[in-house]
Amino acid sequence: MHTNVEQEQIERRVFEEFVCHANIQALAIENRRDPEPDIHCILSDGGAYFELMRIADEDAEAEATLATGPSSGFVCFDLWAAVPKKVGKKIAKAAAGKYAISGDSLHLLLYYDTDSTRDPVEEFVRRIPRLDAALAQTPFSRIWIFERSYGIVGVIHARPFRVFKDANYPQRGFRAWALTSARTRWQGKRRAQGEAWENRLK
Repeated sequence: MHTNVEQEQIERRVFEEFVCHANIQALAIENRRDPEPDIHCILSDGGAYFELMRIADEDAEAEATLATGPSSGFVCFDLWAAVPKKVGKKIAKAAAGKYAISGDSLHLLLYYDTDSTRDPVEEFVRRIPRLDAALAQTPFSRIWIFERSYGIVGVIHARPFRVFKDANYPQRGFRAWALTSARTRWQGKRRAQGEAWENRLK
């Protein structure tokens, strides 16, 4: 369990990695504490708050930490198992107006180290039914999905509800194409192809 100071250091480090990958020019970055979201940053066009959430199978991690010796066996991780409950809490808190954001935009930044087994954007959207309706009741502008070992994997816009994903995300056993629905038809592009993720803040 991290102390407040240690947690803030982790959050700032993750956020600095995120803005670097996103090519976002943050003029200032500050840790904040409840009731404010975790990070406040100043952009060229104003302030923005980011609530950070680590995607992790904490039960499996604890089991792996406790397991010792050759007979301990294999611990199976499912990064996404706890996501619906944890994200649901963030959405409920935002819908209840419990984040102090003073009129600045609010974003949810989901981050994880790596997941070599599945498409993270589709996994996230699949596990949270009626995400569009839930986000519509909150001040969240975007949900960002960020793999620290790679970069930004996808962005979910709240209003209008649209799902974007990086079609160049490494093909690790899945086909990383754009989600297609009546509301969105888009194939993500990386910055090298001329698409700056910074535009998704606007």
